[in-house]
Amino acid sequence: MTSKYYDTERVDSLVAEHRHRVVIGGLWEELGDLQLTTLKQMNLQPHNSVLDVGCGSLRLGSKLVAYLEPQNYFGTDLNTSLLDAGYERELSPDLRRKLDRANLVAHDATQSLPFQQEFDFLVAFSLFTHLSIEQSELVIRSIAERMHGRSQLLATFFVAPGDPNTAVEQRKGIVTYPDRDPFHLNKAQIEKLAQTAGLTAEELVHTSHPRGQTLYKMHAK
Repeated sequence: MTSKYYDTERVDSLVAEHRHRVVIGGLWEELGDLQLTTLKQMNLQPHNSVLDVGCGSLRLGSKLVAYLEPQNYFGTDLNTSLLDAGYERELSPDLRRKLDRANLVAHDATQSLPFQQEFDFLVAFSLFTHLSIEQSELVIRSIAERMHGRSQLLATFFVAPGDPNTAVEQRKGIVTYPDRDPFHLNKAQIEKLAQTAGLTAEELVHTSHPRGQTLYKMHAK
């Protein structure tokens, strides 16, 4: 089943109602702070470049723009309306001066990335939870093309502890599936996705996600 974010008319309608925080799942401050803290724990520095794949309306992006040196944040999302809302509603005038609107590009993550440079950090928080395993493979391959030898990809997944072909009840009653949104994968599938893209996957257990997603770090072998 296709991710709900491919329904651009629905997303545009919610954004028009000033619900750009709700449409990406809410928990605005809680998740934004958690994600930024996680990146800092991975030794993110202001001079580093960051690509936020599936950045939505800048829940993390608004914090990264404030933390990073000017023009070091880049983001992609399926929906232009979410990018516009993030840029216009979530960034103060001072922060907009630190980030060109051109750094935010409407883009399907299963396609080749629209940026040509390599990035120090690449993040995909709550992205793969909305994608099939086939789509996820395309995304990770695309991301790997924009990584150098020291780059880190940080991504979250809903993980199935056993058989990935059955439904799994996650934290707070969320049920995930192998074949529809929200999707899950098991550890072996995640590791294989990374290997197929020439990367190594490492599960990071120090971070507690409020919805039970598991954080993985991927990097060059």
